[in-house]
Amino acid sequence: MRFGSRIREVLTTSCGVDFRMSSPRTALDLEDTAHARQTLMSHLELAFGIHVSEEDVAHLQTVRDLLQCVRLRLWEQRVDASERAATVPTQVGRPGLTPLPPSLRESVARRTPSPPLGTALPTVDPRTTRA
Repeated sequence: MRFGSRIREVLTTSCGVDFRMSSPRTALDLEDTAHARQTLMSHLELAFGIHVSEEDVAHLQTVRDLLQCVRLRLWEQRVDASERAATVPTQVGRPGLTPLPPSLRESVARRTPSPPLGTALPTVDPRTTRA
């Protein structure tokens, strides 16, 4: 199913009016009922995995406006996901290992037992170790 067809199906299901054969310039009458706006927002979230705010829905005048709004939210979602993926540090040479988040790394470092008092730390003689 094409993107525009999916949007029209969601509109038809949400508003109770058949939008399946509508053009992009077809007007939306969402100002009249808050229930239709809420239903449309929840159906868009389920169908596309995006969040459309009430302010966005209040500004929608035509089917084209809705198409552009959903495309924008999907694009924002993709950009956010790629930015999050770019900020996660990777460990080179050790596949399968993921770095600990800073908060967990700090708690592990704090809970690492220290040697008992009065015990000398082992020393390594640099002349006997090989590089």
